[in-house]
Amino acid sequence: MSEMRVRTRGDRPRLQSILLSAILLISVERALSLSRVVRVCTNRNCRQAGGGPSLVHAFRSLLPPQTDKDDDGLTLSIEPSGCLSQCGRGPNVSFSTNGGGGGDDRLFTGVADVTTASAILDVVAPDIDFPIGLLVATSKIRESQRCVAPATRREGLLTEAITAMGGLERSFAFGFAHCLRADARLDLSDGEGALSDARVAVGVIPCEGKAWRVLSRCEEEAGSVSAAIDALYRWRRVDTMAATKASNEIARLRADASLSVE
Repeated sequence: MSEMRVRTRGDRPRLQSILLSAILLISVERALSLSRVVRVCTNRNCRQAGGGPSLVHAFRSLLPPQTDKDDDGLTLSIEPSGCLSQCGRGPNVSFSTNGGGGGDDRLFTGVADVTTASAILDVVAPDIDFPIGLLVATSKIRESQRCVAPATRREGLLTEAITAMGGLERSFAFGFAHCLRADARLDLSDGEGALSDARVAVGVIPCEGKAWRVLSRCEEEAGSVSAAIDALYRWRRVDTMAATKASNEIARLRADASLSVE
């Protein structure tokens, strides 16, 4: 009996290691199997119905900071998409788990406002707490994008959005609101305020191409051509779809700089 006890104790570290490895493997498989993706159609019909890139931004703005990966390792991402069918009922949004590979798949039609987008996220991600401040802010952001009033109105709406996000300074919405307000302030000839906002935007949402594009405009307005070109390079890097446009802007700024030197 004594010999058996010694063997068991000797095997215990190895058994514990095997058990730990099995637990880690199960955790990884669970996270992968429960990855969640919301895809927003950006095709012409859905864009004309109020969807497209602006709706992608609305969904992203509703997400609290770092919900791309929560404490359980579950992921939730928002991605643009090609046609999801049902074109006459757009804007259309799909939801899938497991990367669309045999998981839970749903199609939502007629998603034209922030309230509906928020309701969809509540359904597909009930484990995530979506702060009311982000709903208020996203509604203001969306209104500013649709606003045909003077830039002063857009600036006011975006300032209200930023104010509503106390404690949410690392959220996509906070960065995106600063990006759009920088654009509005450029139209108001407030170059200093625009540059300050644009720098906040790229600090919070460095993967958003529009933020770098706006920063480039602000730096150019401030006379910092080299900084404007650097921002354009970052824009080109994070938004490959805009590579040609960014390259053309870089060439223009370089040409303008050469002429000014001559």
